[in-house]
Amino acid sequence: VADAGRDELLQVDAASGDVETIELEARPYSVTVGAGAVWVSSNSKGLQGALTRYDLADGSLQTTAVDHCMNDVLVMGTSVWASDYCNGEVHRFDLDSGEVATVSVGGSPNALAKADGLLWVATGTDVVRVDPDRQEVVGAPTVVGQGVEHLVAAGDTVFASSFSGVFRLGEGLPVRAP
Repeated sequence: VADAGRDELLQVDAASGDVETIELEARPYSVTVGAGAVWVSSNSKGLQGALTRYDLADGSLQTTAVDHCMNDVLVMGTSVWASDYCNGEVHRFDLDSGEVATVSVGGSPNALAKADGLLWVATGTDVVRVDPDRQEVVGAPTVVGQGVEHLVAAGDTVFASSFSGVFRLGEGLPVRAP
């Protein structure tokens, strides 16, 4: 659990209810798990971002400062993807090489999901798809309305919530509000 009020990551033991507190260097925004670690995207008050890796095996903590506004974070294979609300981009952090790649998606990206082998990005009014291997936008954006803030994947279908409702998206599927 990210505690933005205290700049902490809380690890809660489901069986006992015990809580371990891990202090972070910047205000946490989003948390995900993958590739043997908990990943936290963070922003300072000056909108300088950070990507923090909490190793599940040894409990070590590694924070990397980045020059982006860090929003949602997602692990896909051997990469961590983060949305950059301020610059209309998503950033791919390659865990093997340490290289960072940037893909311009437009709008104000704030939510990520993985489905159908693609990275799905909510950009405020629409959802774009990014091919993670080629690191480029594929197809046309899917317009779902104002305030697209959350994405969740179920198999190869993505659900997007916006001010207009919840929409089902998927490759070759019509946009539908359930």
